[in-house]
Amino acid sequence: MNKLDILICILPKLEPKAPTVGPNLLKSHLREAGYSCHVHDLNIELYRALETNNEHETYYKFDDHVFAGTPDRVSEDFATLMSRYQSLVDRWIEYWRSKSPTYIGLSVFSSFSQQMALYLSQIIRDRMPGTKVVWGGTFVTWAEPHKESGLIDHYIYGDAEDSVVALLDGNLTAPGIDSIKTNQYEMNKMLVPDYSDIKWEQYEPKGNMSVYLTASRGCVRKCTFCNVRRQWPNFSFRSGENVAKELIAIRKDYSCKSFFFTDSLINGSLKAFRDMMKHLAEYRKVDRGWSWLSQFIARPKSMSPESDFALMKESGCSWLDIGVESFSEEVRYHMGKKFSNDDLLYTLDMMRKYGIGGTLMGFIGYPTETEEDHQITLNMLRKLHAEGYFSIEDESKIIKPGFIGTMLLDPTQPLFDMIKPELKWSSMIDWEYRGNTLEVRTRRLMEYHELVEELIGDKYLTDLAERNKRNYKDRADGKKQSSGTAF
Repeated sequence: MNKLDILICILPKLEPKAPTVGPNLLKSHLREAGYSCHVHDLNIELYRALETNNEHETYYKFDDHVFAGTPDRVSEDFATLMSRYQSLVDRWIEYWRSKSPTYIGLSVFSSFSQQMALYLSQIIRDRMPGTKVVWGGTFVTWAEPHKESGLIDHYIYGDAEDSVVALLDGNLTAPGIDSIKTNQYEMNKMLVPDYSDIKWEQYEPKGNMSVYLTASRGCVRKCTFCNVRRQWPNFSFRSGENVAKELIAIRKDYSCKSFFFTDSLINGSLKAFRDMMKHLAEYRKVDRGWSWLSQFIARPKSMSPESDFALMKESGCSWLDIGVESFSEEVRYHMGKKFSNDDLLYTLDMMRKYGIGGTLMGFIGYPTETEEDHQITLNMLRKLHAEGYFSIEDESKIIKPGFIGTMLLDPTQPLFDMIKPELKWSSMIDWEYRGNTLEVRTRRLMEYHELVEELIGDKYLTDLAERNKRNYKDRADGKKQSSGTAF
């Protein structure tokens, strides 16, 4: 049997609606460089195994702390969960042995992948001692101690299109390898991801295949609460034609129906955005059986005229997630999101006119948020409801109120250093600034959720919102919180 150069694993936990882009993109770049690669999606296999025992919602929608844990060791809760699925892990190991890889790459996409990365690395060391282990992804900033201990051989931080090829070339001093320095790839050089290893029938929802696309990395804004710029200091984007060609190629190869852009914002470069939409609109003249969804920033009418929204609809846009963060302009301006509520209402009016649905994403309890700011948020919610945004019969035009949690304060966020002199910080969840305490934030969150239910019922509350409500009630009753990652 020929020895495989690298087997890349997609680690739990991630939404089960589609495979992540990264490993499949790296496969294309590795193949072009002459290396063999296989992608194995452990996330969807674990999800389906949990589903068999009716545990998928418990672990994928609620008990985040089991997967997040701590970055230094496998937690007892995670070890207990995986011990009940030992037969699945045994099948993974048997499958990997059949591939005989030189490297096993573990894709650490988020904090929810940390426990699985630690757990599997130890198993590989014990049961496949001749196989090298490399971690890659955004959340490998904590990897160096595990390299020093011998748990892993290498880690790659940032964009890995060049770095993973350099690793297999034996060039261990290449950018991104065993370093957390900025490592950005020229996006127009990106190849079309190779999804040939993916079993599409396994994904959610079954029979309605979805794919992630990446048109840009980084962000044009410098929001105080966001650490995206830590990994991508420079906003970079692909040409509109380049993105459209990838979508069309994947659509033709796999008949996918939904394309989810992973970008922090799809309209960061208006020129590239419009160019992409023109190419997609042209393609839809012969194939209209698909649509695209993305995150989006509200811009004033002078920058995004009505023609943009007409073209969005013509190009297949069906849904936009808008980062509102707060309905208080004063709070939003402190964040660095300098658009007005009038700009937001204009955007929503255009979305409604052209039949584009969306979610207003945000959170409660930004450090400078006052009681007056909180009331502004509640009043805006009432205004949007009164003007029919949340109660339109046509589901495609509905705007969902997506303020689902309280502010999580992370030391890697620029905001942390800005308020540090007056900040009392215990954890991402539990902190205090100028009287803005955990108790205040959870009370405001519940008032928001209660108003949503009063105005429109619970139809638009997400699973995360339900989890936050449950945590609040548990806290009030003196019980252990069911999640350690959001409140």
